[in-house]
Amino acid sequence: MYMVREMNNISKPFLRHVSLGPTCHTHCSQIESIKTSKCPIVYIYREPKDVLVSFWHMILRLEVPNLKEPPSFAQAFELFCEGRVPFGPIWEHVLEYYSKSLSNTEKILILKYEEMLKDPIDNVTRLANFIGRPFSKEEVKNDVVGKIIDFCSFNKLKDLDVNKTGVGNSRNSYFFRKAVVGDWQNYMTAKMANKLDEITKEKLCGSSFTY
Repeated sequence: MYMVREMNNISKPFLRHVSLGPTCHTHCSQIESIKTSKCPIVYIYREPKDVLVSFWHMILRLEVPNLKEPPSFAQAFELFCEGRVPFGPIWEHVLEYYSKSLSNTEKILILKYEEMLKDPIDNVTRLANFIGRPFSKEEVKNDVVGKIIDFCSFNKLKDLDVNKTGVGNSRNSYFFRKAVVGDWQNYMTAKMANKLDEITKEKLCGSSFTY
């Protein structure tokens, strides 16, 4: 789990010297196993504003030694905008996987979180085709896809005993919260949302990738 640095009573200038976690860059081109493994890679990306909200809630749940007080959302927002998050700036991370997927469609599948929720049947079908296990006509007729979606639904997984266990930072329940789109609207002001949207637009400028 990512360790959050001491952030109690942080002043804005001091924010430049801290982060929401280790800002190591684990891009796909730098990981040997990704370059040499024959296993397919599924990369799921999500609206940055919702990513921030979800990550902030994860930090609030972490039991971090010597952390007197968790970061406020405003503090987390500024750090996120500066790219001071685990694995580096989100824009660099998603762009690298996206660019790699364009030249290696058999190796990397890119899925959008919002589209997965909107049309799970299409996305599960794409996933099955990608891993070389397409659904047969008989399976489609018998609604096997729908049954898989129901079996792997957020509520079903959340209620499993194994996902209610764990100790400290290893509690599986930490990975289950709402699974909704647009929750950022409950946390960000219009000014904050516009700022992050503009940063995202600037960072993606020149690429064919869009959220």
